[in-house]
Amino acid sequence: MKSLIKRLITSIIFFLTRVNLIRNKNNVQWKSLNGSNVSISDSFLWRTDNDFSTVFKFTDILNVFYEIDNSLIEIEIYCKNSKLLKKIEFEAKSCQNEFEIDKESIGYEGFGYFNIYHLTKSDRNKKISILNRCYIGFKRKGSVSMVHGNSIVKGKQLANKKIQTNFVNSSIFINKTYKIQNNFSEFDMVELLFVNPINRTIKLKYNGEHISINGHCVKKIKINTINFIEVKSNCNFLRPTVFTYKNRFFDVFHS
Repeated sequence: MKSLIKRLITSIIFFLTRVNLIRNKNNVQWKSLNGSNVSISDSFLWRTDNDFSTVFKFTDILNVFYEIDNSLIEIEIYCKNSKLLKKIEFEAKSCQNEFEIDKESIGYEGFGYFNIYHLTKSDRNKKISILNRCYIGFKRKGSVSMVHGNSIVKGKQLANKKIQTNFVNSSIFINKTYKIQNNFSEFDMVELLFVNPINRTIKLKYNGEHISINGHCVKKIKINTINFIEVKSNCNFLRPTVFTYKNRFFDVFHS
């Protein structure tokens, strides 16, 4: 009974800490968006390695919130080293939309990130600031696991398409600690995929191991045997996307 109460108290403390991190205005430079007509995107992870393909489901935000028809969707797909692989442009034809990234569609096997922007030539005198953190699905051998976006990374001005970045704050010190709330001892393998949200190199340590990630690049870490994972970095609220494997099954979640 005491053990159960202790675990419950620990979970409550972790939850409150996590909520505080999300709400803490010091994590993100919101002032840089004041007065901007801008479409903001997470850097969404994609994979075409190890039999994966990636499904992205998103809403026509300009139509839903501003009643703007025929908005232009721009999707920029980058490899893990932040090299542009493909740029896709199309008009949003419905409220709910979906597209898939696989080896055939981009001619590349590996992993990386993509950004999505909702653009329009209408209502330029109206202040429009929108943020897309919709759902991404990782598909493998008929199974799909969905997660949502978890950061703000790049913004594109609606008028001149100028790119804004470095919304997330960082430090010269590795003083940000994040403990993943899970026990990984029962899995055959765990993969952590980190996306650097800023254009400068960031440093992190996981369970004592030091790693650097160049600006807007993606790092994949494979772990075979581990119980708990603690990440320290010089970037605010840096959370990996976690892939877990057990026998023939896999799952994906944000830590």
